[in-house]
Amino acid sequence: PAPRPGPEPLRVLIADGCAPSRAMLAAILTRLGASIVHEAPNGPAAQAVLQREQIDLAFIDRRLPDFD
Repeated sequence: PAPRPGPEPLRVLIADGCAPSRAMLAAILTRLGASIVHEAPNGPAAQAVLQREQIDLAFIDRRLPDFD
């Protein structure tokens, strides 16, 4: 029998002004099976990722720098 295709990769955006927080969450999500993790340190960077990538799940700091 032909091999069954695996699940689609989970594409995640982590938008947080704190680099250690982004890194910690990215490590946890990767261990849990997230395949593609994008990080953004501020609002404009997060918006750029959202415009160019298809994101399944986003973690956004509610006090993200430069984000209205």
